Amino acid sequence: MKKILILDFDGVVAMTEDIELGYINKRYCINSKISDYDNTISSEKNVSILTNTDISFEEFYYDFTRNYAMSKELHKDVILLPYAKKVIEELSKEYYLFISTARNSLGIDVIKYVLKNNGILQYFNGFHFVYYFDDKMQFIKSPKAEFISSFKSNVSFFVDDSEREIEKTKNIVPSILFDVTQTKNVQGSWSAYNWLELADLLL
Repeated sequence: MKKILILDFDGVVAMTEDIELGYINKRYCINSKISDYDNTISSEKNVSILTNTDISFEEFYYDFTRNYAMSKELHKDVILLPYAKKVIEELSKEYYLFISTARNSLGIDVIKYVLKNNGILQYFNGFHFVYYFDDKMQFIKSPKAEFISSFKSNVSFFVDDSEREIEKTKNIVPSILFDVTQTKNVQGSWSAYNWLELADLLL
């Protein structure tokens, strides 16, 4: 019987940092760099600090969802991280693969679009979104840790590039911090710096 592997999308499967940064810089009229962002805090807090304004969670995610996360045009040239395609193909033989992302569920077509463009959509069995809208268009939050727990201990591994997320999941499931910068650290978790290292851990 296949095991279950849950992967983050941005920064783990797909290389989206540059287009996300470009969108934020243009939208908020700033000239920030990736190194300016503290990945231990939320996106709207980072942008609030960089713009010296008070941007609410709702304001940021409504805008981000409509104008970035739902834009196929902005994502048309997104590629996978090196070796991700080959390793994911091999992983799909041993695992049921799921994407769990902090993006909003309204952007599911864009995620599928990126995966299809890169030839790996067929390897994924499902998608989880931390944020989604209810019938009244209010944000509902469904944390990654809760999604993992819903499988009732049947998840074999979780991979994310966020220290915050790994801290929340490391006591639930074996968690791997994906860190291409080789600068992050979470006690009690594993680390991988690229997809070849992930393959060594998971295959």
